[in-house]
Amino acid sequence: MSNFYTLFFSYDNVYIKIQKEKSIFDPKIINNNGYMRGIKNILFDMGGVLIDIERQSCVDAFLKLGFSNIDQYLGDYGQKGAFLQLEEGSISENQFYELIRDEIPEATNEEIAHAFTCFITGMPENKLQMIEDLKSQGYRVMLLSNTNPIIFPFVCDKYFKSDGKDVNHYFEKLFLSYELGSTKPDPNIFRELIKRSGIMPEETLFIDDSQDNLDAAAQFGFETYLAKQGADFSDIFIPKVINV
Repeated sequence: MSNFYTLFFSYDNVYIKIQKEKSIFDPKIINNNGYMRGIKNILFDMGGVLIDIERQSCVDAFLKLGFSNIDQYLGDYGQKGAFLQLEEGSISENQFYELIRDEIPEATNEEIAHAFTCFITGMPENKLQMIEDLKSQGYRVMLLSNTNPIIFPFVCDKYFKSDGKDVNHYFEKLFLSYELGSTKPDPNIFRELIKRSGIMPEETLFIDDSQDNLDAAAQFGFETYLAKQGADFSDIFIPKVINV
């Protein structure tokens, strides 16, 4: 069958209609005109997507406190032991400190918290503006993060407070693992998110730095985009002209 291409021009963008049995574009990424056809919601991961992280900095900080086997508990995409329990919300912050003191008895709560937050290394200046731009275009912007009651408040205070704003200014809804009772890629966290938000997965682009998390989300019908840790992916939202 012959392929017929029709160009529709608007003031601020170029739209392409393809009369073909199957689109040449991958709907799981983004239509190449830079806008997401049919997408109404943007769901961001936090660490590795909006916030820069460095596992080794956290490992080194705990090693300095004498936590000799810390390496087996911390991962780039998931934690183990008390660290995982804290992210799942199955233990409190104070219970976490006590469990960690089984390994480093002399460490104070403040020292443990400081070592843990060394996982966070910064936030590119353009990320907040990217969120503001998406909101101004009419997208509903939300956050889904594997995090905990130590790191999340630290990130909010350090990176999401500017010009009198806070994290709730940037995101319509916050879905935090320790409040939801499960972590990505557990299907339960996506079920709970859908239930609480009322969003349609097929109208939602989920951006994460873990392929396992994206694969789990795709099972529910979410459109997905894999962001490389530390990379600037804001250009995926910029309109582009396509030559066909």
